[in-house]
Amino acid sequence: MKILGIDTTTKFLCLGIYANNSFYECKLEMGRNLSALLTITIQRALDAAGLKAADIDYFACGLGPGSFTGMRVGLATIKGLSIVRNKPVIAIPTLDILAKNAPLKGSLIVTALDARRGLIYC
Repeated sequence: MKILGIDTTTKFLCLGIYANNSFYECKLEMGRNLSALLTITIQRALDAAGLKAADIDYFACGLGPGSFTGMRVGLATIKGLSIVRNKPVIAIPTLDILAKNAPLKGSLIVTALDARRGLIYC
């Protein structure tokens, strides 16, 4: 099974590829360059993993909360990749992604993101 996942709802592009029992990941601060650099970054990550987009079995995308524009860019990109290849999309809430990666397994975990203006997403 080969999975390509991205999360574009924060100021970082988080990208992961699971293939052949190995995990490749990168986290890049994108700022306002996300839409211009997303497909290039995905292609470079696939190249580094020795894969082509056609090799991917599942595409995944973070759903936020977070940047609405970032979420739309990420979802549109993943949806485009999946439709062309007739592959399924897995949508995962960003806070669930953060909680799953917490080092404190078996403990109560509360995830939160800065929503700006003195507010938080949790």
